[in-house]
Amino acid sequence: MEALIDAKIQAAEARTDAKFAQVLAKLDTLTTEVRSSRSSIWTAAFAIMGLILAVVALVVTVAPSAFSVGVQMREVARDEARAAVAVAPPAPIAAPTAPAAK
Repeated sequence: MEALIDAKIQAAEARTDAKFAQVLAKLDTLTTEVRSSRSSIWTAAFAIMGLILAVVALVVTVAPSAFSVGVQMREVARDEARAAVAVAPPAPIAAPTAPAAK
């Protein structure tokens, strides 16, 4: 009778040990996945920060020249309009007249 009880206890211990080994294997897999996702998150974060810095640098370098080009174009257009008016002054606008009565 004692041998049967000892066999049952050993069988229960073996099942518990097997399940514990499965849990440890899953925990190792989960740890590996967390480490890989953590590194990919850091990679994505650094990529986004680099992109933001690149956009800021582009805006800082290009925006002032874009505004100065716009001001220069406005001055060129203004000078051209003044030159066109000076060459051929606009014809006076005639006042509208009422149609002749018949």
